[in-house]
Parts: sequence; structure tokens; C-alpha cells
Amino acid sequence: MDASPFPDDIRDFLHEYTSATVLFPLSESVRGLIESDHDESSLARSIHKLVEQSEVVWKPKIGKHEIVLKCSPGIALKIISNMDNLTEYTTLQYLEEHKPTIPAPRPLGLVRLGRFFLVFMTLVPGTTLEAVWPKLDDCLKRSVQAQLNDIFIEVRSLTRPDNMPLGGVAGEGCQDARRNVRRTTDPIWTTEDLDDWQFSNPHYGSPIYIKFLRSLCPPLSQKHVLSHNDLRPENIIVKLEGGQCRVTGIIDWEYAGFYPEYYESTKVTNCLGTNETSDWYLFIPECVSPLRNAQKWLLDARWDNHIA
Repeated sequence: MDASPFPDDIRDFLHEYTSATVLFPLSESVRGLIESDHDESSLARSIHKLVEQSEVVWKPKIGKHEIVLKCSPGIALKIISNMDNLTEYTTLQYLEEHKPTIPAPRPLGLVRLGRFFLVFMTLVPGTTLEAVWPKLDDCLKRSVQAQLNDIFIEVRSLTRPDNMPLGGVAGEGCQDARRNVRRTTDPIWTTEDLDDWQFSNPHYGSPIYIKFLRSLCPPLSQKHVLSHNDLRPENIIVKLEGGQCRVTGIIDWEYAGFYPEYYESTKVTNCLGTNETSDWYLFIPECVSPLRNAQKWLLDARWDNHIA
């Protein structure tokens, strides 16, 4: 048997599947890249060929569950293993319809290939903020902070429709990303019910302990806004040109949805460690900063430390 040309990433497993199903229609630009007779086996063969010819844009340092490819100058393909909901794709659709000025990728189609989901989207030009952040001086860092603040003020101007439960914009439910990701099974409609759910796991404290902890909670906001919930330098795309650092895109919306307005402030430091060396956390955009919801952030951090 021939050795796999991609032994170190997710592409090594794609060849096992010979039938593909379109979950969301492919755009004309994507169909132009795929030579297919429109049946499931022909589509799978065409996708295998496209994947083999595409350039790797990103893949994880550890693990083989995800990869991002550049299929053409304007088209990216994100391949995810065992994706259990479609939040990222439906959020991109929602943004395109309701706030096309937000610099997020445009959705171009979604295909399932066995246990893999292939998300086609526009390719955001630039590099990750993570890659360039150490090179930026204080002035440029503050410029990025201001640009992100403007972007997320616009994102947060989208408020939850009355007929939509909290969480994903297509009813995918709420997610609480910590060391592991918890997901709701029943619709949640109120801030109080979301807070109850977050503290609902009895394995992490006695009823007395949890009741005491929650007694420290400030009044909970009833305003629900669109939230990204995974804002970090790796998910921010920028371009360095002319002595400026311009934000060109926000990517990875898989934890997004409508949540209480304080929620993003508690999630924006998900990757912050006690031995942190990046000063990114000193430049978090003001509208989602923990400083806006310090008491709720501290309570959430205490709970997170307890269940980690």
C-alpha cells in the first residue's frame, strides 16, 4: 500500500470516504473548483483532488482534528472531524445577512464526507495577530485594540430576536467552553436559566458551596447580544502595511451565538494562564473587557478554577 502523502494531519483519513453529501449549497465559485457530475461519489472524488492540490494555511500543533486549506486566492476550506453542531457556518450566514460590514468570512457551502465536515468560505487576507503581536509597538497594539473595539461594538449591536433561544443563531443551543465544552440539550430563554445551567453540575461542589458562590453574583443583565466567545490573537487576521496594522478579519465563530452582554467578557480570557507572557490581555477591546464586568469575571474565574 502506498504511504499517505499527508501522514501528519487530518487529510490522511479523508480517503476512507467515497461518498459526499452537500449540507449547504456550494457557491458558484466553489463549484468552479470542483469537477463533479453532482452525484455523491463523483463529488467525493473531486473533493479529494481539490484537497490534495490545496495549500495548508493552518493546522494544529497537536492532534489531527482540524485543518484550514487555501483552495484558490479567494477561497478557504476548513476541514473538521466529528463536528457536533453547525454553529460556525450558521453564524457566518447570519452575519452575511444581518451585518455584512463585519469582517468575517463569507460562507460558500458545507459538505459532509464521512465523519468530516468541509466548510468552504472566503479566504480572509493577512496573517494571524498571534504571529505579528510580538513585533508591534505600543502604538500599533492600541490601534488594533481600537479597531477590534469598533468591530465588536458592531457585532454586539445585533440583539437576540424574541423568538430565538439563547445560544447558536440557528437553535444549536448554548455552549460553555472551558477545559471541556458543555452544551445544552434543551432551549434556554433567560439569563437566569443560563446561569443555573452553568452552575448545574453537582460533581463540582456541594449545594451549599454552589449556593454560597452564587450569592456573590452581581445582578445579571437581561440584554442578549451576538457574541464570538473565542476572541484571541489566533482568531484575528491582520495585515501589516505602510507602518500600520489593519484588522482584516475575525475567524472561528464556532462558539458564537446570542448570550448575555457580560458573557463575552468572561470568555475573552479563556487562554490566560498564571504564567502568561503575552501582553495581549492588557489590550483586550474595551467593549468586551473583563473590566466592564469585573465581579462576574472573578466569580466565573473562581468557578472555572474549581472545575478545571
